[in-house]
Amino acid sequence: TPHYSDVAVTIAGERKSIQEANARLIAAAPDLLATLSQIERLSREADGNLVNVRSMLGDIARAAITRATKGD
Repeated sequence: TPHYSDVAVTIAGERKSIQEANARLIAAAPDLLATLSQIERLSREADGNLVNVRSMLGDIARAAITRATKGD
């Protein structure tokens, strides 16, 4: 039986080793930083059209999630 310190549960609900989960997070860090930079820039440059900003933020976030979880 695995101990809580031996496994992690992914967004998809699959069990992965802690080491594998950590490696995936570390590998995703540059892309996550780029995504946060996009979001921060968008927040500064938004022209007040909240519908478009909301949609753009959702698109940016979904794309980052897809890239980060493509192996799941």
